[in-house]
Amino acid sequence: MEYKLPNDILVEKSLLGAMLISEQALINCLGSLVEDDFYEKNIANRLVFQAIKRLTDNHEKVDVVTVYNELENMKKHDVVGVDYLQDLSENAIGVTSLEHYIKMLKDCTLLRSLLIKMEEIKERYNKGIDGTVSDFVAQSGDQIASIVEQRRVAEFIRLNEYVQRVNSDLLTYKETREDHLIGITTGFNRLDNLTNGFQKENMIVLAARPSVGKTALALNFALTAAKSTGKTVAFFSLEMSGDLLTRRMLAIDSGVELNKITTGYINKEDRLKIKTSANRLANYNLFIDDTPSIKMSDLITKARKLQNNHNDLAMILIDYIGLITSSEKPKGDFNRQLEVSDFSRKIKDLARTLKVPVIVLCQLSRDVEKRENKEPILSDLRESGAIEQDADLVILLSPDGTRRKKESDNNAKQDEKEEKSSPNTSQLVRVNLAKNRNGQTDVMTLLFQKQYSLFSELTEEQRQKLDALRQGKITRIDEELKDD
Repeated sequence: MEYKLPNDILVEKSLLGAMLISEQALINCLGSLVEDDFYEKNIANRLVFQAIKRLTDNHEKVDVVTVYNELENMKKHDVVGVDYLQDLSENAIGVTSLEHYIKMLKDCTLLRSLLIKMEEIKERYNKGIDGTVSDFVAQSGDQIASIVEQRRVAEFIRLNEYVQRVNSDLLTYKETREDHLIGITTGFNRLDNLTNGFQKENMIVLAARPSVGKTALALNFALTAAKSTGKTVAFFSLEMSGDLLTRRMLAIDSGVELNKITTGYINKEDRLKIKTSANRLANYNLFIDDTPSIKMSDLITKARKLQNNHNDLAMILIDYIGLITSSEKPKGDFNRQLEVSDFSRKIKDLARTLKVPVIVLCQLSRDVEKRENKEPILSDLRESGAIEQDADLVILLSPDGTRRKKESDNNAKQDEKEEKSSPNTSQLVRVNLAKNRNGQTDVMTLLFQKQYSLFSELTEEQRQKLDALRQGKITRIDEELKDD
């Protein structure tokens, strides 16, 4: 059934009249309005706006006479005559009322767009759902959310408003944060000093080759955020089940080896540690979604739903971008790089929309292993250069090559082989903050205790041993690090 969409012909005429008689009104209206803001069935008003826009694009004067001449050039003067233009100018509103009238017109546009989109969704449903119900709901929700978002970004905001917001934030930081961080602590002092913590709206990329420890470091970040903020943290695990993640978190928090937790060979003392840790973790607002190969649209929908249900959402982690799938079926000219680029942009948009830091894990390409210098660089980010472009922070992980002297090649190769196969080996991991949009970059070394899935900063004694190794005073530091 056809029905009349929301519109206000009197508001349209009042604004057009103001543009005809006031240069200031003309500038303000053209900076805020587009042709679609004038209802398509109010043909005369649309034509007048088109004529005004053509004149201003050609840097010509706008008034009743010039607009009528332009309508003649458009061969539309038979639809809009001089009398109609004169009537518009006589009913023009003052400049002081412009903002209110523009908002009224924009509200009509928003309602029209929503109703039209809902009709399209209804028509799509009547033709038959292409894909799963989950896909249909997610896509429909995204389309509606996109329309609503347009209203928020339609206008410029005066700097004064931003100054007040930032000043309010700074006062809050001063009163509540003794560590001077303006974001969520990473749990590592050097990284905090460089980043000021993980910031709202930031996309943080954590990348490494397999088995270096990126999932373990992400879990360390998640637990630290949940503990330090007391707020909600979301972890999307596409590769590992929620049960396995929980075992890792119990190992991190309790100090009981992951292998013992996994196999169940636990003595009385360790069992008590795990029970204490389980009670502590149960109080964290950390939510896990372990849907394998989740679709991008579902991930966004679930994140928005979590924020709606828990308005204190502090951080989102995604492990990892290479396993996200598209809602659309691949076509003949399918390009995975373009698809991942699209995912990257949507993750960045998600961070900005929800106003939380989003940490997304990423694989590094095999090229890093083919080079003589195996230190990863930004171009090693796998599948898409858009990830590097969209990210606010990029953290690259790699084994620290100074763990043992290179002169003892045979021993080093054997040690590396044993290290990869053993779940109970402490490793030095090189943490390269390779991109920091709002600060300095740097490289640091962390200790990764694989048996506990735990990352920690080096103690002063451990740093001295590392320096001694680099200076050739000792040949290896594995055992010394384990004993500290």
